[in-house]
Amino acid sequence: MLKSDRMHFILSLVNKKGSISVTELEKELNVSVMTVRRDLDNLDKEGLLVRTHGGATSVDFIANNHMSYTENKEIHLPEKKQVAKLAAKKILANDIVFLGPGTTIELIVDYITVPNVQIVTSSYSVFKKLVESDNDYDVISIGGKFDKRSNSFSGALSSDMISKLQFTKAFIGINGVHDFSVTTFNIDGGELQSKALSNSQERYIVADKFKFKQNALFDFYTLQKGDTFITNHSLDEETIERYQEVVDFDLSDEN
Repeated sequence: MLKSDRMHFILSLVNKKGSISVTELEKELNVSVMTVRRDLDNLDKEGLLVRTHGGATSVDFIANNHMSYTENKEIHLPEKKQVAKLAAKKILANDIVFLGPGTTIELIVDYITVPNVQIVTSSYSVFKKLVESDNDYDVISIGGKFDKRSNSFSGALSSDMISKLQFTKAFIGINGVHDFSVTTFNIDGGELQSKALSNSQERYIVADKFKFKQNALFDFYTLQKGDTFITNHSLDEETIERYQEVVDFDLSDEN
């Protein structure tokens, strides 16, 4: 089978099933594991599917299904790490920081290097990682209703608490950005993040490049002057030029 035919077959199968493993494709195509992985990587780079640990998922499947927190952690991990590393550099000693939910936001914790930071978070994953680290941060967890899919707290209690707090910097994660609105699958969580941004001196939306032109269930914030998007350097120029009319961009290195 020619490479072009093989790629077409893989794409058709992934779109039909929603997701597929490397092992399944190896048997279907009767080619080596390395060949399958190389084909999946190429299709991922073209934005035709999403590479996952051990296989791939269709673009439509991710757009139409709110994946679990654990599943989402495996999606575009290298790009998320690049973005998280850059975001962490924004945090300075004596900052009062809000860290929202999301797998990319959780990664920021791994790269914070400065002391004397007060961190407020609605994310159970972020809170757990902070309290288990060797760093002596002042950590405040926003309680409330727990959402298992986002591994975070939200709702009336959370909203009331966040409205009384002020931050030097807020970092929020998103499920998509479309037509200058950022979107999420968790309505209550989105409202909480919107309030955190409103109460912050500096506002950062942290997302890998694949979130652009994706649309989740709920628009929770409209981008505005003063916002900074932290994303990957390889985001296409057309998208950057369009959104630069409103927001600033801080682009990560590719390593």
